[in-house]
Amino acid sequence: MWTSENPHFSIESPQYPQKVCVWAAISQRRIIGPIFFYGNINVEKYRDEILRVFLNQLDDDELVYGYFQQKVGATAHATGATIGFLSEFYENRIISRNHGGRKNVANAVRRRARLCLQEGGSHFQHLL
Repeated sequence: MWTSENPHFSIESPQYPQKVCVWAAISQRRIIGPIFFYGNINVEKYRDEILRVFLNQLDDDELVYGYFQQKVGATAHATGATIGFLSEFYENRIISRNHGGRKNVANAVRRRARLCLQEGGSHFQHLL
């Protein structure tokens, strides 16, 4: 029996298309990024390839007075290891799912309101 196709010849193609993900931080002052990464994200990759790059680009006042908020629901963003790493820089100023973010926000608003009243409506940023 003859056939027009060679049974020993095959063309390989990837099962899934390659992924390129982009991460950026957007604040009232500026945009940091974009930071590109390839493949799937895990805790180590998120910390080493994204967060460390991001934190190295921040000014001192952004670390002292800034907040860190994560909107995406990826597991790597909300693990104890990730939150612990971010806490070294942002202490209790992290807003993330599964991390009591609403409680942190409420506490921060209360604190700012108390300081504003204490200063009679004047500047209080230096007290934070």
